[in-house]
Formats: sequence, structure tokens, C-alpha cells
Amino acid sequence: MKFFTLIRAAAGQDKKSFQQWFVREHAPMVLEHARRLERYIVNLADTDPPPVENMGFVAPQAAPSYDVITEMWFGSAGDFKDRARLFGSAARADAIQKHLAAKAGSAFSYRVTEIVEKDQAVLKAGQRTPGIKIVIPLFWLDGLSDDDGRNGWQVHGAIASRTHVGMSKYVRNLVEETLTAGAPAYPAIGELHFASPDDMRYGLMPVAHSLEVIAFDTARWLGPVEQHYCSEWVMKL
Repeated sequence: MKFFTLIRAAAGQDKKSFQQWFVREHAPMVLEHARRLERYIVNLADTDPPPVENMGFVAPQAAPSYDVITEMWFGSAGDFKDRARLFGSAARADAIQKHLAAKAGSAFSYRVTEIVEKDQAVLKAGQRTPGIKIVIPLFWLDGLSDDDGRNGWQVHGAIASRTHVGMSKYVRNLVEETLTAGAPAYPAIGELHFASPDDMRYGLMPVAHSLEVIAFDTARWLGPVEQHYCSEWVMKL
């Protein structure tokens, strides 16, 4: 079972310093004490994308909202939602929460269903995955039902896999439960990974017709998106 947490640095915190603190200090603390944690990935929104060939307007985009985006996998929902169970005791859970709260402004968690459309990425525990990863919290088109949004994205999965030939990995995450009060009601979170900047530059929209195909399809179901260009750090596989 998979969980996303979308995290902002606290006001006044330097973004890059916060990101390095998270991956070097906070994430190892989580990994040490979350004994039920099966997999753990930390994405730092610290990467500048290359200019993409044949790229143009596809969907409304909001400014990136988050500095760190984590992915966690557990055997059950309770392993994540029960904080004392997650970290072994209530006292330890409080200590880890205080450690994060000292530097983070907000953290929103979601339980998702993961649908892997393509996976040729090479991941190694304890290392940064080469390339660029795009993590995209998104909304359906205004007025569209959740079922219709999900159906539209399902059809898009095959279209995107055929079109974005440079992707090494493509994952669609359907939000099943928003776990933090006041969190944005994202219905879905997408992931696209490119093994190198050139794979993204030339393989996201490989021909001029690619943009037309994607724009025509997404116009039926896709609302505003927030694209986070990330380095992916694999804490545990």
C-alpha cells in the first residue's frame, strides 16, 4: 500500500538547505525507526528541466507548491496511519514529528492506488536515481466526476506511454484517501521519469504531432496541474 506526503519548507527556511536537511537527516531518522516500512523514496523539487522540443501549452499549470515529496509503501493502511505503530511508540512518533515540524511548514499525506504503466528505471538503494523525475499533483477538469476523471486518465495512460517515448518510468497514482485535514483535494498524482535530460528534451514530445495528440486527449479530463521537477533519492527498496 502506497502513501504520498507533500511537504513545504517553513516560512523563512532556505529551500535548498531544507531539502538537504531532509534527505540527509530527517529521512534517515524515519528509516531507522519505521520498521514496517517496505520501500521509501524521497523526491527533492530541486531540478531545472531542459527545454523540450515541440513543447507548448497542454494544461493549466500552477507554480510548484512543494519542496519535498515522499513515497512510502507499507503492508497495510494502519502501518502508516497509526503513528505509534509507524515509529514503534508514541514517544518516538512525537520526537520524529517535532524534528520535521522544526523546519517544515506543512505536510499533506495521501493514500493512493499505484498503477505502473511503464518501468525501465534503474533504482539502487541509498543512491540518487539518474535523470529527472516529474511528480504531478493534478485535478480533473472542473465539473468532471471522479469516475470520469479516472476513466479519462486511464485512456491517457496508453496514449502517454506511446507518445512520451523518452520516459523510463510512468506511474499513475489514484488518491483513495486524503489523510491530512485541510490538504488540497488532489484526486491523482502522476510520475514521469527520464533517465537523462536529453531523454526528456527529445523524448517527451518526440515529433511536432506529439503535442497535438496529448493536448487533444487531456482537454477532455485534465484540470490544473503542479509539475515538480525532482531528483529522486532511494532510501529503501
